[in-house]
Amino acid sequence: MGVQSPRGLRLPHRTRPRLQHAPRLVHAAHPEPHERALGAGLPRASPDSDDLPWSRRPERLLTIEDVKDVLSSHYQGTVFDPYSTCGTEAERRAFRPIGINRHNALAILQIRPDLPESHRALQWVAYAPLPFTTLIPMFTNVEQAPAYLTTTTGTVSTDSFYWTSRMIAALADAHYAETIPAIERYQQRTLALGHAAVHAATAATSLADDAAVPGLLAEANTTIAEQIRTATDALLGEVLATASTHMTNRFARSDG
Repeated sequence: MGVQSPRGLRLPHRTRPRLQHAPRLVHAAHPEPHERALGAGLPRASPDSDDLPWSRRPERLLTIEDVKDVLSSHYQGTVFDPYSTCGTEAERRAFRPIGINRHNALAILQIRPDLPESHRALQWVAYAPLPFTTLIPMFTNVEQAPAYLTTTTGTVSTDSFYWTSRMIAALADAHYAETIPAIERYQQRTLALGHAAVHAATAATSLADDAAVPGLLAEANTTIAEQIRTATDALLGEVLATASTHMTNRFARSDG
């Protein structure tokens, strides 16, 4: 989407990007002109209108989290949310969610122009359905990525960030209301871990010779991946426990 700084998108005014999505999806997510991130100032219109704007200029600098949130949207807070108890079944199924179940991978490239070229670039990656997963920041000037992100095969395994994230999504989907608080806490915590790790690694590599930078960045990537793995495994256990207690064949001696 352009040149990123640590705090957001920094481009000359004339070249700042416009948000371009299928207009009906954006208006389904924001059918009223109330103040919401990326939705402030939208005209009052029905999502099935034939007179919707194609794009909008952001009212502030965009962050990594903004991009992830938009691409995770399933129209929360509206009758079009498939997980909502509001509206009719027809309304909840009227529009395709942006954060759809068959999503496999998201990559957001962040270029920090105020830093040396040797450690300027980051790629934030997320696997599996986006409403239930988190972003991991990876430095790009390395020879090899952490095994947790690269060992995805056809065999389901918790050694893979992809498969662990997909298991969390599949378990949480049927128990959305019960599990989404834990998932949102996990997303906030892991994004904070990612930003902190990036800040620490950037400070360390700024003092190193260019030849040593790739090795330092590879170590930083491994550290970030292991931190996210620990948090992701803990979330899987929590979601699994919640889903298990809500199984159809549950029974307790106090039931009868």
